Amino acid sequence: MTTDKINKDENLNVLALEDSARDFELIKEQLIDAGYILTIERVETENAFTDCLRTNPYDIILADFKLPGFDAFSALRIRNEICPDTPFICVSGSIGEETAVDMLKSGAMDYVIKDRPDRLPFAIDRALDEAREKKIRKQNEAELQKVTTAVEQAGEVIFITDPDGIIQYVNPAFTTVTGYSREEIVGQNPRLLKSGKQDQAFYQDLWGTIASGRTWKGLLVNKRKDGALYTEDATISPVKDTSGRTRNYVAVQRDITEFLRIEEERAKLQDQFHQAQKMEAMGTLAGGIAHDFNNILFPIIGHADMLLDDIPKDSPVRKSLEQIHTGALRARELVHQILAFSRQEKNELARMKIQPIVKEALKLIRSTIPTTIAINQRLHSSCGPVKADPVQIHQIIMNLATNAYHAMVETGGTLTVSLNEIQVESSDPVSPDLQPGTYACLSVADTGTGMDKETAEKIFDPFFTTKKRGKGTGMGLSVVHGIVKAMNGTIQVQTEPGRGTAFHLFLPVAENGAAENTPLIKEPLVGGSEHILLVDDEKPVIAIEKQLLSRLGYQVTGCTGSIEALEMFSADPDRYDMVITDIAMPKMSGDKLAGELLKIRSDIPILLCTGFSETMTDEKMAAIGVKGLLMKPFVINDLDKKLRKIFG
Repeated sequence: MTTDKINKDENLNVLALEDSARDFELIKEQLIDAGYILTIERVETENAFTDCLRTNPYDIILADFKLPGFDAFSALRIRNEICPDTPFICVSGSIGEETAVDMLKSGAMDYVIKDRPDRLPFAIDRALDEAREKKIRKQNEAELQKVTTAVEQAGEVIFITDPDGIIQYVNPAFTTVTGYSREEIVGQNPRLLKSGKQDQAFYQDLWGTIASGRTWKGLLVNKRKDGALYTEDATISPVKDTSGRTRNYVAVQRDITEFLRIEEERAKLQDQFHQAQKMEAMGTLAGGIAHDFNNILFPIIGHADMLLDDIPKDSPVRKSLEQIHTGALRARELVHQILAFSRQEKNELARMKIQPIVKEALKLIRSTIPTTIAINQRLHSSCGPVKADPVQIHQIIMNLATNAYHAMVETGGTLTVSLNEIQVESSDPVSPDLQPGTYACLSVADTGTGMDKETAEKIFDPFFTTKKRGKGTGMGLSVVHGIVKAMNGTIQVQTEPGRGTAFHLFLPVAENGAAENTPLIKEPLVGGSEHILLVDDEKPVIAIEKQLLSRLGYQVTGCTGSIEALEMFSADPDRYDMVITDIAMPKMSGDKLAGELLKIRSDIPILLCTGFSETMTDEKMAAIGVKGLLMKPFVINDLDKKLRKIFG
């Protein structure tokens, strides 16, 4: 290999297939004279030619037509296999026109007769120019293919329109998202996708932006072929030629419908979490209020209970005293409702007639809603008892009536509550989800705004509400639904926008037997003479408890502190036949006190008293070793029964 350099921009790397050393030198001189910075290598055989092409890149190949055992056609075939883009020029002493044409058809870029060496530089320049153009063209084609492949395989919708907005191209993602095939959409205007969710001003702004040569970005709500709506994050840009004139518009759009749904669900869950935290805090607060309220009620109920036993039946103050006693008992039931709300009291189902509970709840409702809303009661006394919890029945009425009030608050109307006993047959088309049998049908109907079908399908979902923020928790109807299901009942809803709403609750009528809320004859007191250590940190409470126990005949030693009680018991454990202690006390709780007492004397009967049973379960009482739990405020009969059950 030889290298000659002169002052010329191009450095030409040449492979010469030439068996004549003299002709090679002539070619070399001609190229040097033409001003090339030349790197040139000569080979004579097929093997040497092949090896050079495999190991070195060349700018051009100059080949004699005929060599011993080898010719230019064979050299072209080898070139085509190894480096088809390298320019090939045949340089021959003599070549016929037909042969020259065949050479060009086989891939040669030119041929030069050795008698005209002055043509060689021009042939080389032209061949190199054509090679460069071909290389650029192939690069452009490759880049275009990359772009085309990327656009075709992109997950985003991409389509191109002419300056008038007529669609000229859409990628496969367009069909996936919209449902329209290329054949259906090409030649159409994108207005085919309009959903009607954006007004004319919106589209005027969009077209004004891109018509001015700027890119528009924003959200589009479009309509698929099947009519479903979807939301896209869109970018629409003008495509300009070299003169700056807009030739096309290209739109790139990402379907974010699912993303928005997930975000909405996430926001809803976050809102539900915050609402649940608020409910938990309210429950804790309610439990604390109930505990304090019980301590206030206890002396009222206890003293009223004893006074009713003491005064004559014809006493002029008896009626007033009975009202005090009844009001205090109603307040106790209200505390039970608060405790149920705060999830600190278990709800047990008992056989009862619910008419009195419904009436009581409606009295409370009447005092809290405006007189523009009338209340009608249609409670048939013949309707049989159901297995229910009175607090839950009260809760059902309060929730449904409150919902009805909100539906009529602006216009007024009528709230109708009815109770009937119905018989459901095996093939009842009105109530296909009910098992055959007898049911108490409790209906709460209003003449308010009503609901559409879509809203009605969601009303029992937890946290779903149609009220404004801060006006409702979305828990009322889900609580009602849970209570009814726990009673093996079902709920049906009839509603229509502008026509009001009616909730029909079907509760199974209980089998024959005395209902628990049927008035019973007051049982005589039994009492006893045992010595009881009484512990409670509230002085008014311990005072009434001592009076009740003394009235029953028991000896009572009172103590207002758990530490003091432990010391007294430790000093003389055999002095006491039983210990009655409150649970919630400072320094040492009642259950812990019970554990310490049992360490001293394992056979001492212990009765726990509390205004709420948040943490005290049957399992925990059994583990401690106490004999029972009595809920405050209690009446003297409840206390007497519990004590005689423990003493046996």
